[in-house]
Amino acid sequence: MRLPGGTYETELVTQVFDAMSIVFFLIALLDGTVKKMGRISVPQLGFFWGMLTITVALVILSNQPETWICLIITLVATALGVAALFANRGAAGGSA
Repeated sequence: MRLPGGTYETELVTQVFDAMSIVFFLIALLDGTVKKMGRISVPQLGFFWGMLTITVALVILSNQPETWICLIITLVATALGVAALFANRGAAGGSA
C-alpha cells in the first residue's frame, strides 16, 4: 500500500486497490483465529475477496491490452475456485 505522493499513487486503480487491500488485510488477520463468520468461511472469503481485488484492478486497467491476459487468468482461477467450492460442498453433502 502506498500513500498518495506522486502521479501513479493518485490514479484511480491504485486508490481502489489500496482500499480493497485494507479489507483483505483484515480478513487475513481473522483467518488464523476465526474459522467462520455466520455461515461464511473466513478462508473462502479471503480467497474470493483477494480475487475480487485483483479483478477490479484489472478491469479498471482493461483499456491497456497488456492486462487482458492477466484478467483472463484471474477470471479462470476464480471460476476454478468456485467450481472446487461447489464440488467440495456437493461431496460433503452427499457423504453426510
